[in-house]
Amino acid sequence: MNAIDVHNHTWIKSWAAVGDSYAAGLGAGNRIEYGCSRYDGAYAPLLNDDTRLGPPDDRAFHYLACSGVKSTVVLSKQVPQLPNNLDVITVSAGGNDVGLGDVLDACIFQWRHGDSERCESALNQSQTLIDQVLTPNIDNLLTALQAKLAPQGVIYYPGYAQFFGDSPACNNMSWSVWTHMPPSEKQNLTETRRRRMNDMVDQTNRKLKDEQRDFR
Repeated sequence: MNAIDVHNHTWIKSWAAVGDSYAAGLGAGNRIEYGCSRYDGAYAPLLNDDTRLGPPDDRAFHYLACSGVKSTVVLSKQVPQLPNNLDVITVSAGGNDVGLGDVLDACIFQWRHGDSERCESALNQSQTLIDQVLTPNIDNLLTALQAKLAPQGVIYYPGYAQFFGDSPACNNMSWSVWTHMPPSEKQNLTETRRRRMNDMVDQTNRKLKDEQRDFR
C-alpha cells in the first residue's frame, strides 16, 4: 500500500470559501473586492495559491465570503451560489451571530459612545446568543453546505482567535475612536472584561467544534 503524501492536495479540483470577515480577510493585504471587503491576504486566497494544491488554473475556486454577515446570511446568500460536488469548503461564520459588533462598539471602539451599562448589556446579550442561537444556526448552515459536497468532500471550519492578552498593562487603556470623549465615559480594557471576551470566543469555538463533530 502506497503511503499518502500529506503535502499533495492536487486532488482538490473545485473548492469554495464562504463566511464572514474572518474568511474575507478584512484588512489583510490588498482589497480585491469592495462590496464584501475581500482581501488577498485572507486565508482562502493564500490557500488557493499554495503550491501543494497544484497550479491555481487546475481547479475552480469560489470565493464568496462577505465581511459583517451572520451565518443565516451565509446560508441564504452564499450557499445558493455554490456549485455541487465541491471537494472542499472552508467556512468562517458564527461570530456575528453572537453580537460581536455590539460588543466591539459598546466595550472597545465606542463608535456610538458607550458607558459601563451599555458594555455590560452587550456582553450579556452576546452570552445569551452563544447559549441559545449559535448551535441551531450553525447546524442549518452545515446541513446546507454538506449537500454541496462531492461524495468524499470535506468541510473545514477554522474557528476564531482570541482578541486579547492578559497583561495588566492594558487595564487603563481605551480604544475609543473619539478623542474628544471625556475620560470618565471611556470604557477601558480591564482584565476582567478581556478575560470574559476571550472566554466567549472559546465558547463559540467549542460550539462550532461540537457541531462539526455531529456532521462527521
